[in-house]
Amino acid sequence: WGVGWNAGVLWRPHPNHSFALTYRSEIDVDIEGDARTRTVVPIASDVSVDGETTFNYPQQVVLGYAWQATDRLLFEVNATWTDWSSFDTFRLETAGGTIEQPFDYSPSWVVGAGLAYEVNEQLTLNGGYLFGEETVPDSAFSPLVPDSNLHVLSAGFQYRFSSVEVAATYLYGFRESRTVSGSPASLAGISSDGRWSTDGHTLLVSVKKTF
Repeated sequence: WGVGWNAGVLWRPHPNHSFALTYRSEIDVDIEGDARTRTVVPIASDVSVDGETTFNYPQQVVLGYAWQATDRLLFEVNATWTDWSSFDTFRLETAGGTIEQPFDYSPSWVVGAGLAYEVNEQLTLNGGYLFGEETVPDSAFSPLVPDSNLHVLSAGFQYRFSSVEVAATYLYGFRESRTVSGSPASLAGISSDGRWSTDGHTLLVSVKKTF
């Protein structure tokens, strides 16, 4: 369970121009359950014990601007600052002791821009671009979070007919190549040092019915 709050303000100095500011507080969530550990080296083992930890969802500040360029064309930009420094050290409390993993993440910005064009009353086309700063230092780098500067391109549509709306968006994201040095060693004694690059494809589809 965790408790947080958020607040926002919207300022529209002109019918075609809007500015917005949103703040989301950090949320500490207590988690209890089974902590399962599997090892291969030096011997194979699979151990499960009771464990508990606290996960911190970091605070965020979001700035946004929207310009209704024409009756059919909407342009938006926003910037999100996330305080990833709250990911300092991960601690897992178990009956056998405390397991700690340093993160030392850094705060980072994500900025994006997008367009939405209303072709007619039924069809709207949209597209956008997003850039995110890297957050994870070499000293905490892991294949589980192969972090580096992120670029995302997107394109999609919304189609409305009667009381049903169908939307689909395709996203292509890639992270810049990054050379890692000084990463922590795994239980097998292997580090993640080396050159890393990742990319991925995502398709989002939704259907909304209005009654």
